[in-house]
Amino acid sequence: MSSKSSIEFKHVYSLTSEWMTKFSTELGCTIVNDTIMHFPKHLAEGSSYFLNIHPDMSVFVFDMIHKQSVNFSRMPVEEAYWILYYDLSDDNNQHVIKNIKHSVGENSKLSFAIMDSRTQSAYISKKGVREFSLRILVRKSFITQLLHTKQLSNNISQMLDNELFFYGLIDSKSKSILFDLKKKKIDSPFYNLLINSVAYNLLGFFLEKQSQFNMDDENSIFERDRDAILKSHEFLIADLTVPFPGIETLVQIANMSITKYRRLYKSIYKTTPVAFFRTEKLLYAKQLMETGNFRSISEIAFSLGYNNVNHFMIIYKKQFGSCPFDEI
Repeated sequence: MSSKSSIEFKHVYSLTSEWMTKFSTELGCTIVNDTIMHFPKHLAEGSSYFLNIHPDMSVFVFDMIHKQSVNFSRMPVEEAYWILYYDLSDDNNQHVIKNIKHSVGENSKLSFAIMDSRTQSAYISKKGVREFSLRILVRKSFITQLLHTKQLSNNISQMLDNELFFYGLIDSKSKSILFDLKKKKIDSPFYNLLINSVAYNLLGFFLEKQSQFNMDDENSIFERDRDAILKSHEFLIADLTVPFPGIETLVQIANMSITKYRRLYKSIYKTTPVAFFRTEKLLYAKQLMETGNFRSISEIAFSLGYNNVNHFMIIYKKQFGSCPFDEI
């Protein structure tokens, strides 16, 4: 379904290049050697790159500036694989899973996700913004084979057995090689060798990090707890124009103790609810300034619930390294 302002496009991913066919027939993308996919000019300026680097593992990169917003709805499949998702887009796009919207991108607290192939998700691009994202598809059976000589940590064992999704930050080592990849053009020589190396390194970093945790059942994040945290998080970011709702309100929504809530929230988002809310609020303030629809700093500050303009200016400069006056 489509309109002049937006497009909803339903599709699936696969470990082979077959997934690209629907992009070609329905969106008008041009496929070159089952590897590079150019988007039509009215949709985006840029391309994607796909490479099947192992019978059980594939990687693809999207690098483009969208001409209009597109809702890429990925439909679930029965084939059991993980999707490791990394997003270093210039601005924040939206990722939707289980009807919960998450802001993803280089400046977001959420730049990494792991999803099960059996869980539906959607990626909503922003018009005029460079999307740079990488996805690794890897069969669960392949992960088991890789680690069969080692004792699997409880964390990885549970992840393999369950249909899951998880959001967080890209670790520093992964971010470093992704920034280097972002500087390269998809049609540059030896891009296939580069992306092959990047994919294996990212998978290695991910598994190394997960295997460091020896989480027993008491400390594991079960699906019901994760859903409760996500529900409270959705409430937290639903309206950035109001003050922080308070930890007590979030705890009540999640229906758990304050101690447990703080531990699980930080485990998922790698920060506290207060810090996350403050960062998202300031990012929203920056977006409002860039619209040019506000005449003064105080007007923006008051619209976001800051009664003290000087305090707003101080925390804004601490966050972005520049004064709000430089933006408006």
